[in-house]
Amino acid sequence: MEVGLQKITDDDIAWVVRVLGLPADAFSPEKDGGARERILKSISETLDVSACPGSGKTTLLVAKLAILARNWPYRRQGMCILSHTNVAKEEIEKHLGGTEVGRSLLSYPHYIGTIHGFVNEFMALPWLRAKGFPIKVIDSEFAYSWRWNKLKPWTRENAEKAFVSKSVITATNAQLSIGQVPWGKGILGVDKQPYKDMSDSCRESIQKFGIHTHDEMFMWANDLMDCLPSIKQHIRGRFPLVFFDEVQDNSEAQSSILHRAFIEGDGAVCRVRFGDSDQEIFDHAGKVNRANADKFPSDDVKYDLPNSHRFGKSIANLASPLSVAKMSLVGQGPKVGSSKDTAHAIFLIDEGSTGAVLKAYGQYLLSVFDEEQELLDRFTFVAVGAVHRDKDGAEKNKPHNLSHYCIGYDPDIASKDPRPKTFLQYVKAGHRLGQKFSTEGTGGESFTTVERITLGIMNFAKEVSTQFDPKPRNRNHRFILELLRNDKASCDKYLKLIGYLAIDRNFPSEADWSATWKDIVIDVVASLSGVAPNRDHPFLDYQLFEGFCSNHIGTQNNTYTVGDDERKVNIKLGSIHSVKGETHTATLVMDTFNKTHHLKKIFPWIKGKPKKTIPDSDVKRLKLHYVAMTRPSHLICLAMKKSHIENENGEIKQKEVDMLKKHGWSKVAVVDNTGKCNWL
Repeated sequence: MEVGLQKITDDDIAWVVRVLGLPADAFSPEKDGGARERILKSISETLDVSACPGSGKTTLLVAKLAILARNWPYRRQGMCILSHTNVAKEEIEKHLGGTEVGRSLLSYPHYIGTIHGFVNEFMALPWLRAKGFPIKVIDSEFAYSWRWNKLKPWTRENAEKAFVSKSVITATNAQLSIGQVPWGKGILGVDKQPYKDMSDSCRESIQKFGIHTHDEMFMWANDLMDCLPSIKQHIRGRFPLVFFDEVQDNSEAQSSILHRAFIEGDGAVCRVRFGDSDQEIFDHAGKVNRANADKFPSDDVKYDLPNSHRFGKSIANLASPLSVAKMSLVGQGPKVGSSKDTAHAIFLIDEGSTGAVLKAYGQYLLSVFDEEQELLDRFTFVAVGAVHRDKDGAEKNKPHNLSHYCIGYDPDIASKDPRPKTFLQYVKAGHRLGQKFSTEGTGGESFTTVERITLGIMNFAKEVSTQFDPKPRNRNHRFILELLRNDKASCDKYLKLIGYLAIDRNFPSEADWSATWKDIVIDVVASLSGVAPNRDHPFLDYQLFEGFCSNHIGTQNNTYTVGDDERKVNIKLGSIHSVKGETHTATLVMDTFNKTHHLKKIFPWIKGKPKKTIPDSDVKRLKLHYVAMTRPSHLICLAMKKSHIENENGEIKQKEVDMLKKHGWSKVAVVDNTGKCNWL
């Protein structure tokens, strides 16, 4: 589809550089051979921009959008910009929100949002309304739980014995049929009563109650295009120019539906995709969430951006071998000085010293960064691992996860916000986090809201009765239903409370709280704990404390501090997934275990001697640790088992140490159980 836009000039680029407050040479051809300038000036040209970590991809995208919006000639046709998060939108709001161009980009006829948000708004939800189906909740976790609890007790009990996943109760077509149901070692027959019960539960939730999963939104969008093929031309006419950001994270379902809506058949739109195939998302089973259809990047329209402004040459040299896409990183980041360029370190540990390596890392940071405390507080020091949750059998494979490095590590902590002080603060926190998930289209919004509210109930019950002390769990809602199963009146009140606060997203007025909902909370807590709270208990106050803005209920944070009263460093701990997109001053990548130790398997790449062929299992490890090793601006360190470079007699192979140092790991140390380093 032809887009009639005027030529982009050097004056346009100079204008956007000024507006965004960038250095005058930000897009200078001398910096990257002209790649960024060519991308900015492209008109009606399909491009795949393969951008390395720290390449300024988002800035480049925002600059291009600003120039196009400045000269946009259409009143009823716009640009469509889709991603998995709202980073691009936030950057536009931050840098251009007060300008006419920024206001134009953020309003009709343009659309900036998530893939889920686009599919819902322009295809799935209109189609559901046309069919007369209610739309109350779009939340996979909540839908699965609702449908599961609606099953007949006999069906549910036998499904649990057959290891059936709740997620099978998902409509796979417009007839609202569910797919195959694995049942024990076989497949449940569609003529069997359990299959019929699951189908009925799924159908009832959609047709009667308006409870849907996110996958079903994609199913309805495809059904719309099947039934009304002309809708594709309407979408393309509305958005003749589309941009996809972080496209490497697209799932097969996302990639195929976007290709079908914008590219497939006649009248394809002009498309520009940004991404980095070396930073693909991994699910919790360790699988790459790779789209096989419409793969990125396409060699015919590919532009490489290998120049990183995040880090310098030394980190680029260490991270480049891990690039499965063979991207030769060019470090154009901050000049850090020769002392830091030669400070990248590997800490060798055994089972006895695993818990001391953070102390060793912290002390090393204090020696490398000899600045005063005021500057140290501005730096970001991080330690990450691929696996951050404990599980059965983990003790046999130390270090298995982050808790083996820091016994107090909590994988469920999402922020450093204060713990809510009232029940209604838990409700506010649940609404706030649910809205965040809904906006991002990442799923879990209603489920998250329910769990925040149920956690408030559980904590209140523990507070009023020392006898009520259940173990922490991930599904408090289900646990409360189990506890109330013999008290139907309280169970009905609890479900009424959850429906009003979490599903319908209501927040009571002070009068309604006092007249109705406070007493319901009291009755539910009394049934759970055996103790009836007083109506004037502070936890039941209506006062919301306006300064409270928590989206998490924890009081801890995953920070490890090393130092003394004069100088100290705070080291933030987290999974590699959690730091994707971040920039750190220094990063420690800690070895963890999934079938084998990660750094042991990718050690050839770590020492700069990559294997010629890469097994699929190693592709996953390389991509994950490439993300980790491209976070820091100044210093990269590894913590790995000493046995990885020992011979059969338990002696460290000096040849391996020499090879590491030659490659750029200038410091190699054996850490003892006190955190002391013996530098080799």
